[in-house]
Amino acid sequence: MLIFKNFKNIQFWVGLCSVLLAMLFYNCIFFNRYFPITEGWFSAYAHLIRSGQVPYRDFYLFLTPLYPMQIAGFQALFGESFIGLRILGIVVILTLSLFLYLIIIRRFTPLVSTVSTVTAMIYYQSGVAHITYDFIQLFTLYALAATYLIIRYSENICIGTNSTNKYFAPLLFFAGVMVSLAFLTKQSNGSLLVVFSIFAVIFSTIGVSRVFRIWNILSYMFGMLLPIIFTSIWLYIVGAFPTFMDQVFFGAIASKGSMGHILFSWMSLVNKDYLRQLLLILVYLLPLFILSLIGTVIATYKVNSSSGDSRIKDSYGILIFFILFISVVAFSYCGTDIFNLSSVAHNRELANYVIVVISTALITALMLSLIFHRFLLGSVSFSDRTLGVTVVMAIGLIFGNGTSAGLSEVSVFLGFSLALAYLMSLPNVYGIVKVVIIFICLSFILFITSVKFRQPYVWWYTSVPDVRTSVTPSKLPLLSGFWLPPETNELLESATLVIKEHSRPDDDVFTFPNIPGFYLLANRWPKSKVVVSWFDFLPDMPARIEAKRILTTPPAVIVNLKLPETTWMVHERLFRQGMPLGQRDIQDAIEILTVQNRLYLLEFSRELSPGLVLEIWHKKELI
Repeated sequence: MLIFKNFKNIQFWVGLCSVLLAMLFYNCIFFNRYFPITEGWFSAYAHLIRSGQVPYRDFYLFLTPLYPMQIAGFQALFGESFIGLRILGIVVILTLSLFLYLIIIRRFTPLVSTVSTVTAMIYYQSGVAHITYDFIQLFTLYALAATYLIIRYSENICIGTNSTNKYFAPLLFFAGVMVSLAFLTKQSNGSLLVVFSIFAVIFSTIGVSRVFRIWNILSYMFGMLLPIIFTSIWLYIVGAFPTFMDQVFFGAIASKGSMGHILFSWMSLVNKDYLRQLLLILVYLLPLFILSLIGTVIATYKVNSSSGDSRIKDSYGILIFFILFISVVAFSYCGTDIFNLSSVAHNRELANYVIVVISTALITALMLSLIFHRFLLGSVSFSDRTLGVTVVMAIGLIFGNGTSAGLSEVSVFLGFSLALAYLMSLPNVYGIVKVVIIFICLSFILFITSVKFRQPYVWWYTSVPDVRTSVTPSKLPLLSGFWLPPETNELLESATLVIKEHSRPDDDVFTFPNIPGFYLLANRWPKSKVVVSWFDFLPDMPARIEAKRILTTPPAVIVNLKLPETTWMVHERLFRQGMPLGQRDIQDAIEILTVQNRLYLLEFSRELSPGLVLEIWHKKELI
């Protein structure tokens, strides 16, 4: 069948293996060499689920339940060790890379697809708070899987004749299931993806007879509704459906400020600066377009001659790129002083902004071009269907991930991959333009990986040291398999020991605001419905109720990550229109218990970064 033609080409397999091995090599270097104290949110939720508690009913959970349920299932099979989740994260990244490659290669050559996929996936992982197994990665994985399935449906063999079209409805059914799983992973991201995926399916069925078109769209809708129906039935049976509706839809909106803020705040990038940067980028790209134009003119008058098997050349090109990638990553790991530390943050932000501008501009231009062809010229080719599905789903990723991550790496990486592929595919002679783009990609990879090794995680003043200083194995059971910097090991082990020494297993322990990982490390848990108190994750009302709870029944141990005032003010401006956060009441309650009423002793205090202090207080009567 023609639909499998790519899978029969040796260069396809060379490209695919190169992509997967490149991602495996990169992640294996550092996957177990950093551990931020803010990791473990959903591991804590998963522990509670495995202990018999029901989300929404027994503890607050302001997003759809699939992700913590999946983590709970994973823990049931492989235990609660964080190294298992990090290995799972590598599998997730490899699967993401697989689907991205399969999407890009439907339209571009294996060499172009390999380079654009590897570069885009390195960029995807460059986020400052990237955790490979986080819910955003699972959401994106489901989105790419759905995109690939819809593309497969839209290809020529699937819609060429009405008689065969009905047999490909299962592709849309499983695409609907994937979109549904994305929604059940994160409701705000998933809701936007649902909308855009419907447009993608409608676009993919253009030209199909009305009967089969309706049948196939209904197959998609049924696949999308099925997991949601099963989840709703389960929530109803366990008595959590009303609280699910309240927390996931009303509570989550309240924690983010408003529905309008959730949907459109990320669009603040589109302003005069955006247009100015776009024009500047086009000026910098002008030499590439000139080279392409010259190459096209030369090609017009060039005498055609046999120059060997292009497939063999493509395979050699992929292998050369793979070897260069390994060399660049190895060099960036060994060359600790390649880039000036003081300029890293600025240059990373600049690089991200440039990529966002290029990606969003290209996606917008492609979408407008497809609309023009469909409604003004009245025709859409089979290749246009594939491109149209990709573009629509890329917009869905931008809108969907924009609601929780803004215009970041996870939002625009698909558009970035397309942009690279188009630039490399510009007409040229002797591959000059292609070579230039590959050189730029390798230089970009050198910068991004160097920054990643130097600062693998930083989020609201919480950061971890250079992975190259991770030389000490962790002694904590749940961190077995990790090699961390000595100071990180000492911090985690000392803090965990203090919590365990000054509390009993059945005592109430409270962590604030974003460090529930200590619940797992110490195996001490709160007697509360609040697990995570972070500002855009817990609405004001439950936060104020929690403040009253700890004042009424003071916990045995309070683990407080004191944040700089700037963090509070920024979140109040972003999510509360400048009004005080409900978490201020918890902060005040901790101050009253520990300082004013002197009910607690400060057993542990450590400044993690300027203005960021981890404190552990225990009640005096436990001495």
